[in-house]
Amino acid sequence: MNKTFKRKKLGDILVDNQTITPEQLTFVIDKLKSTSERFGAICLNEGLITDADLARALAEQFGLEYLDLQDFKPDETVLELLPPDAMQRFHFVPLELLGDALVVAISDPTDVLKLDEMELLLDRPVILKIAPESQILILLKKGEGARSVLKEVSEDFMLQLVTETDKGEEVLSVEKISADTSPIIKLVNSTILDALNRRTSDIHIETTQEGSSSSTASTGCYTKRQNLSICTSRGRSFPVSRS
Repeated sequence: MNKTFKRKKLGDILVDNQTITPEQLTFVIDKLKSTSERFGAICLNEGLITDADLARALAEQFGLEYLDLQDFKPDETVLELLPPDAMQRFHFVPLELLGDALVVAISDPTDVLKLDEMELLLDRPVILKIAPESQILILLKKGEGARSVLKEVSEDFMLQLVTETDKGEEVLSVEKISADTSPIIKLVNSTILDALNRRTSDIHIETTQEGSSSSTASTGCYTKRQNLSICTSRGRSFPVSRS
């Protein structure tokens, strides 16, 4: 005989966990009759629970792990795998890769259709964990702020990578590099363009007996013995260190 699986009601979980009283449960149920708000939203708006209380109850209801993201720092290598704006669109924080699956933190596991759409967009299995809404919002805002700064810096930097010709200004691009005939121009332009694409902070050019080599770095501190700079059409310069 087939048995129908039935989740425990959210209100019962909150009462059993002594988060709300039976009287408060009755109050919220009565209020549901005259509003379109959901049970959890009413509890939050009435100050009966915190979003952490709600997240714990939802985790228990859906059999998922609850996480406290207070000190969590996103992994940049995982973030780079995501389509643009996926986190904001589906309201999740990527935690880690587990084989082919992406482990994510969400605050609302009830929107099944949206979660299915998210999995299709990411094109990989998704493992869900529950975290408080406020913590997810903080991480999303931090990520959005960092992307905005990076976009502004990248756009500003691309504006600097302009050469003035008889025909006007030309923006540095792969096609432009390929068309250059001078080996030194190709070397410098391709090095800068590659560094920009890699989002690096430094370009280091080292001269040895065998020739010269360059390296880029996204983090770290380096001692510069001799500094060169590439001047730009906007009166700025891009530092190139020679060690």
